[in-house]
Amino acid sequence: FYGVYDLESVVASGFPFLKLLMDFLGKSAEAYAEQLLVSSPIRHIASSLPPVFICAGERDRLFSQSRALEKALKEKQVPHIALFFRVSATLAPTMPF
Repeated sequence: FYGVYDLESVVASGFPFLKLLMDFLGKSAEAYAEQLLVSSPIRHIASSLPPVFICAGERDRLFSQSRALEKALKEKQVPHIALFFRVSATLAPTMPF
């Protein structure tokens, strides 16, 4: 799954489809704010969750979301594997947006 895990912090992430997300959750800022906590997967992590694999690169605009997901999984002691790629001077991966 590629997406937003914490809708409350997504504005700061530079998520390119923010308007689409806001249209889905509520056209107004007030309606969007009401749905933030209910609609954020990161707020519903339980220790009974099956094992999770996370893979992201530093150039991904949702990289901070993946890091936050890993932190939440650790806190709930959910088995997971996190594979994060750093940008190097010699080999710089790019993202499509």
